[in-house]
Amino acid sequence: MKIEISDVEELSSPIGHLLPVQSLKQLGSYIVSTIVGFFIFQSILMALKLPPAPPIVLIAAFSGSSVILNLTLPARFFIEMESIGDDLILLNDIKNRIVKYGYQQSNGGSVTVYYFKSRLPSIISWKENDIALEKAKNKITLRGPVLMMRILRGNIIKKPLAKQIFI
Repeated sequence: MKIEISDVEELSSPIGHLLPVQSLKQLGSYIVSTIVGFFIFQSILMALKLPPAPPIVLIAAFSGSSVILNLTLPARFFIEMESIGDDLILLNDIKNRIVKYGYQQSNGGSVTVYYFKSRLPSIISWKENDIALEKAKNKITLRGPVLMMRILRGNIIKKPLAKQIFI
């Protein structure tokens, strides 16, 4: 089976990296979870009889945790096969990998398009984390959050994520 795998292509604009929020639900759960995390941190400090952290730490918490939002920005990559017979084996393998990474195939889609939703609770699961797998002739297209696209691509080509990002 000869296959060609493209690089992961980020689909957001440069402004998207500066303001990576893609929906109100994402923004709301991001703000709430960061504030809750800050208050848990404050509670631990008080339990250890240490002085509370100044409010500026909350700003640092927001800027540090915004990395999570950047990892959910949209991306895609393509897999092209030489023969049509190879595609079903590869398609099922990719679907199994997506499920292994904490997704479930959702209703909808068609014979050529499959949608996967995160198995996280809905309060912390964003539609921006959904993955779409599309099959057309000798080509498979995967769309989803940039981190998952890098993980899936690296897993398919047997290259660890760290080597994809830093090398």
